[in-house]
Amino acid sequence: MKQSSNIVILPVLMALLVHLWPGSSMAYGHSEGDMSPGLSCEVLTGESLAGPLDSHEKQSSGKPGGPKRPYVLLIGIETLRADHVGCIGYSRNTTPALDAIAKEGVVFSKAMATASWTMPAVMSVLTSLYPEVHGTTNYDRKLPEDVITLAEVLRENEYKTVAFVSNPTLDGRHGFYRGFDLYDDFSVWLGFLGAGKLVGGPNAAPNPDVHQTLTSEPLTRAALRWIEQNHREPFFMFAFYFDPHYDYIPPPPFDTMFDPNYDGSVDGRDIVQEPRKSNRPPQRDLDHIISLYDGEVRYTDTYVSKLLNTFARFGILDQTFVIIFGDHGDEFYEHGKTGHAHTLYNELIHVPLILRWPSKIPKGRHIDALTSQVDIMPTILDYLRIQHQQAMQGTSLRDLIEGRVCGVHDFVYAGGRSHRCAVIGNRNKMILNPGAGPREFYDLVNDPREQNNIYQAIDSSALVASFEHYLEQWSSENEKLAAQFLRGSDFERVRLDEHRLKQLKALGYIQ
Repeated sequence: MKQSSNIVILPVLMALLVHLWPGSSMAYGHSEGDMSPGLSCEVLTGESLAGPLDSHEKQSSGKPGGPKRPYVLLIGIETLRADHVGCIGYSRNTTPALDAIAKEGVVFSKAMATASWTMPAVMSVLTSLYPEVHGTTNYDRKLPEDVITLAEVLRENEYKTVAFVSNPTLDGRHGFYRGFDLYDDFSVWLGFLGAGKLVGGPNAAPNPDVHQTLTSEPLTRAALRWIEQNHREPFFMFAFYFDPHYDYIPPPPFDTMFDPNYDGSVDGRDIVQEPRKSNRPPQRDLDHIISLYDGEVRYTDTYVSKLLNTFARFGILDQTFVIIFGDHGDEFYEHGKTGHAHTLYNELIHVPLILRWPSKIPKGRHIDALTSQVDIMPTILDYLRIQHQQAMQGTSLRDLIEGRVCGVHDFVYAGGRSHRCAVIGNRNKMILNPGAGPREFYDLVNDPREQNNIYQAIDSSALVASFEHYLEQWSSENEKLAAQFLRGSDFERVRLDEHRLKQLKALGYIQ
């Protein structure tokens, strides 16, 4: 269990922090001043979302006398599997806030991540480019300077732009800060050293292992304080929540919420370390591990609720285009291991995608068409009526949402590491493994858990040939687009400091 530790942060500690975290994007943004420490963090329920906001309807938006522009809120949630989200069919009440947003908007039940780990997937959201094109596919890589991000486009169109992130793989040095007036990848670490939640009790030394640290509270508090000072004019906010990521150590009452009667000895620590990573435990213990993961999802959902409630409190929620996505999932031994980044099976790349904007998006729609994370940026720009000339590999979902088409993709793709890639169709899926690894082909209708590889049985069929054709077409497009961007200084590597290396090792991402 993680407990609070109240430590006074002195100015000298702030200076030390900036020194220790040279990747902090404090230099990229700007301070917005002091904030009231008593900012409300009430939980937003489905009922309060559905109710009218009459007392706030006169809140202005945009320039006086000009047309109203919406606020834009992009929320990413780390390691959130689609099949653990209530509005996509999960039986446990893990995501009441997300379900309430879905009830008031649209949920896409067949959204696919572009990669099975955070860095390339989130960069795809922010650029509408697949990882093979944007190139941010390793911890020492950064976005090419001539790739234009969603934040850059919105800032050019007179939006304030701000981001609050808590995953160290979203370090601004990789290019994530681009276009943001403030890219806050440091407030969580202030809370982590000060008022954040640390493993080991209030007297424990600060723990640099983010996977054993609760980050939703300091991240939400930083975002809420910024909103308090900046809510009068439309802005674009990107908030990324980390806590469902392993280790699975939810605080009370979330640690027992979904498995109160467990009396075994297994917990959610070191789940991606051997021997646990490759050795499936007895089913009762595995059920408990999954319950701890669900507890972390529910814990994170409460902070998403608090963020949304702040928008409602200032009367801007119904003027806000809300987009919620998962970056990737986690495996629970479905294919023999735990964690993520090592395969492209659906437990790792099938993610939630939920949109809400009362004046533009119909309520309560459940869309089963194939979609991808690369569709998020073009959808936002389409609804905002903003033209963007740079190539985007995604497609706006507006026609799909408004019922003018039944689908926008025959195939979408995933990759992002080790030359492994997947071609995903509406009914089937093909996976290409690196080197001499076997090709895999799955019938997702009859084998949704991808347990029966039928590639050898049908390798000469027209069905496989169509997948190979689209893979070749996609690869050719990637090469042409990447050649436009990857040039000159863009090949420079990001230097990883000792602290960052320690974080990535603790997360199991590097050896």
